Amino acid sequence: MGPYDPASWKRHAERAGIAGRIRYLPPRRDILFYFAAADALVAPSVFEPFGLIPLEAMACGLPVIITPPMGVAEIATPEDAVILKRADDAVELAAAMRRVMEDAALRAKLARNAPARARMHSWDAIHRATEAELLAVARQRKATADEHRISW
Repeated sequence: MGPYDPASWKRHAERAGIAGRIRYLPPRRDILFYFAAADALVAPSVFEPFGLIPLEAMACGLPVIITPPMGVAEIATPEDAVILKRADDAVELAAAMRRVMEDAALRAKLARNAPARARMHSWDAIHRATEAELLAVARQRKATADEHRISW
């Protein structure tokens, strides 16, 4: 979405003929307010190394629709998120949005499963995995250095 620039967004919406269907809300620190009011989070990003917002929404049990270029799509499954095949397919996106809104069983499944997936990637879990990886690399480097050490 880029920087907070509602004027730019409004111009795009006007050009697309949908300006009257969009309500722009101010930024808030308490993102849970928006998650609680939403039916789903739709994040059709064409590039997002690892978007935290979909993961945060999943942690709250909010159904998410994401695209493959999002890093979070690498950890999500069809059991806890709707993962589109392409980021640039408006027809597929519209169909996914319609399916999530019309299929109560799908919404319930996503809401039930997504929090567990998000917990697997909490800051604590990321810290533990990063620390373990760094320690493994350090041990390997030490072992390699010890192998090449010449004793006189």
